[in-house]
Amino acid sequence: MNPTQIRKKVVVQLARIKSKNGVYIFVSKSKDYLTVNKEIISYLTKNLKFCGVYISLNNSCKTMLEIFDKEKIDTKKLLFIESAGQEQKSKVKNCVSLQSNQSLTELSLSISTACKNDMIKFVFLDSVSTLLIYNNLETTERFVHYMVNKIRNMGFFVVLISIDEEKSNQLLPILSQFCDKIIQI
Repeated sequence: MNPTQIRKKVVVQLARIKSKNGVYIFVSKSKDYLTVNKEIISYLTKNLKFCGVYISLNNSCKTMLEIFDKEKIDTKKLLFIESAGQEQKSKVKNCVSLQSNQSLTELSLSISTACKNDMIKFVFLDSVSTLLIYNNLETTERFVHYMVNKIRNMGFFVVLISIDEEKSNQLLPILSQFCDKIIQI
C-alpha cells in the first residue's frame, strides 16, 4: 500500500470506532509506522478535537514536534512523554523526559500525572514494540496490562502502536484479552 492508501485505511478504521474511550492496538509494518502514527494523531486532534498524551519511546519530543508541525497537527493539544535518554532530553514546555526506556515505574507515574489534566482525552503509546527492546516479554505484558487497565478505568481513548514483527506479535494474543480491538494496517 502507498501512504495515501494507508492514511485512508487508518481513517476508515478510526471512523468505525464509535466510543470515545476504549483501548485499540494498531499493528503496522515498520515501513508504514510513521504514516500510521501521524494519521492517528491527526484524526484524534483534528477530527475529534481531542487533547492527549503522546508517549514517544522511539523519538525525542523535538523530533516529533517537527514531524507533526509539517503535518499541521496542533502540537499544543499534545503533552509529550519522551524516553530518548538523558543526553537527548528536550527542553520543550509540553514535554516530560524519562530517564530511560527501562524505567517503567517512572513512565507509569508520568502517565498518571498527565492524565490528571481535565483536557486530556486520549493516550497514545508509540510503541509497544520499543518496550520489548528494553524489557522482556513478561515484564512488557505486565506493564502494558497494568497501564491499559489503569487508563481505561479513567475513561480515556487509548491507542497502542505495535510493529508487525515476530517479537511484538508474541505479545498480541495477550494484549487482545484486555483491548477492545486489534487493527491490522
